[in-house]
Amino acid sequence: MSDSHRFNTISGDDLPGDDESQQKNEDTWPKEFPWIDVKSCLKDKLDNMKFKGHLNCPKCGRHSENLVWIMFDSPSWTWENLCGRKGPLSICPDCKIQVDFQCYIMS
Repeated sequence: MSDSHRFNTISGDDLPGDDESQQKNEDTWPKEFPWIDVKSCLKDKLDNMKFKGHLNCPKCGRHSENLVWIMFDSPSWTWENLCGRKGPLSICPDCKIQVDFQCYIMS
């Protein structure tokens, strides 16, 4: 199995819960989506090789094509309240952080 495909797997059990803060210093890292919402999108994996050259993991330096990429779609209540977001989201499987989000659709 190639590295690019080996790193494109992650399960909900691998990710932090919403009560666990991945942020130690909120001033140095952008806000993230709630992990419960991210976990609900894990089934919508994207081809990580299409994201070569995007942001690498800021903690470990893992290249963007070796991150897990999913199509994030915020919950229905966010769309009903005009704050929905949809687009590719990358997750570092080692550091368990959300690395990059590209907003394709916003309400």
